[in-house]
Amino acid sequence: MTQEQDREQWIEEVMASAKRIERPMGNPFLYEKIKYRMQERGGPAYTFGKTKAIGWALAAVLLLALNGISIMNKIGREKHILHTEAYNAIAPEMQTQTIYNY
Repeated sequence: MTQEQDREQWIEEVMASAKRIERPMGNPFLYEKIKYRMQERGGPAYTFGKTKAIGWALAAVLLLALNGISIMNKIGREKHILHTEAYNAIAPEMQTQTIYNY
């Protein structure tokens, strides 16, 4: 046999084997399985949306808490500065007065 005849014989064998192949059939219960899984979990979009909303709410509460703490610290520092300035303003006058009764 020549190389051309070998190639033709191989092509004929491949084509003959393709004739014996049956068409694949899908699972007849595939739709029911998918529907059952969706009903069983309540839908993946619902749980993801709920988790996402809780996460955003917690982030907002944390942000508000941190802002509140920083505002309280700033007010406390300003009160301390005001008290110090007032004390420094009247300190010289307090030093000139005597509290002794001679």
